[in-house]
Formats: sequence, C-alpha cells, structure tokens
Amino acid sequence: MVAEKSNVFIVIKEAALLQLILSTLEAFVVQHLEKRTHNKYLETYGLLWGSFTRILGNNSQNFIYTISHVTIDTSAKRSKSSVEPNDQALILKKDIITSYWPYYKFLGDFHTHPYKRKKNFNYKDVERDRLFEFSKDDFASIEDFPEYWYEHNYRVGIVVTIIDMERATKKVEQVKDSLLVFNLGNYRLWIKGYWVSYKDKNKAELIDDIYISCPQITGMHEFTQFGRFRSGQHEEGEIG
Repeated sequence: MVAEKSNVFIVIKEAALLQLILSTLEAFVVQHLEKRTHNKYLETYGLLWGSFTRILGNNSQNFIYTISHVTIDTSAKRSKSSVEPNDQALILKKDIITSYWPYYKFLGDFHTHPYKRKKNFNYKDVERDRLFEFSKDDFASIEDFPEYWYEHNYRVGIVVTIIDMERATKKVEQVKDSLLVFNLGNYRLWIKGYWVSYKDKNKAELIDDIYISCPQITGMHEFTQFGRFRSGQHEEGEIG
C-alpha cells in the first residue's frame, strides 16, 4: 500500500481578503491615538474564522482550511513594531460565534508587518531580508504556548506585510506556495501563510510547507483532478 501524501491548503475567500486588506491599510495610513500619540504605520491583529474540509484522493489527502470571515481585535495593544492581543477578545468572540454563527469555526489569527519606505529602505529590502515572514517573536508566541493554542484548536497563522512604493504597479504573483505578493496602486502587500501541527498538546510547530489560495487574486485552484469531455460525454475525474 502506498503511503498517503498530505497536502495543506489555506483558502482565503473574497470577504476575508477584503477585511485583511482594509485593516492592514487603515493601520498603515490612518492616524491612531495610541498612548496619547498620533501614529501611523501600526501593526494590527485579528482572528480568522471559517471551515475545515478533508478530501481523500488517490494516495493523497488534502486538508483545506477556508477563511470566510476575519474579525479585528480592537482591544489589541498596537505599535509600529509589535501587537499584543487581549486573550479575553478570543474568548468573547468564540462564545458569540459558537452561539449564533456556529458554522464559522475558529481557525487562527493574523497580524501585519508595516514598513515605511525610506531613502535607504524599500520593498527590495523587505524581500531580501524576508521581512514578510513570521519573526522569531511570532514563532515564539505560538510554539511557546502549545497548550493554550491546542485548547482553542489554532491551525492557521497569517502575516500581511505592507510597504509603500515610489510608483504604482499591477504586480500579482504566487511567489511560493505559501506566499502571495500583489500591488494595490503603490502599496505592495505580501500574504504569508503557516499551518500549525501538534505532536500533542505540549508540542506545536509552525509549518509553511502549505499552499495558500486566494481565488480573487490568483484564480481558481484545482484541488482534485477534474474530469474531461471526450467522445461526446463527460469522463469523471478524481472525486474525493
């Protein structure tokens, strides 16, 4: 018997993508009153909600986490280089969503990495230094508290990185399976996804060997082999 290969997909639906973009841009552009000081270029934080689907194929299995809704934590403590969520926000939102919208499951969270273009710093530095990835502190915030996240069944982590550019472009690219990059005018954004694997409740590991799919940006993705029209009829493909 051939061992099954497991593939993890993170699918971001249009409504969720819109909320990710809007919250990232607002924290970057609009002045916020934090500690009595007006600031822009702040990190922000929110929670990811949606569904989980498992598809069995020929010698493979696909785990699909579909992000349908994003909530922003207004209680998070934000600065230009960090964001600290309040645990009570997760508990409150899980309570109300479980009670009234139980078809939305808690999947994980997202935060942003904002960078302002300067004379000696631009989008090329973000790419060269891989600043669109989780930082050491980001990894520690999950892997150092496995019991807490295991209890909440945290599975998906996303970081949205943003920087302004000198000129507008229409760049859209799936740089790697777990990384999307695109421009909105002269804002460049990167969306990087991670999946959390648990050996047990005492061991959590963030993995980026996943595929992030955003149909609004990259088009539709074929999760199993679709059939073909031949000899006047449809021949069935791989149905999980």
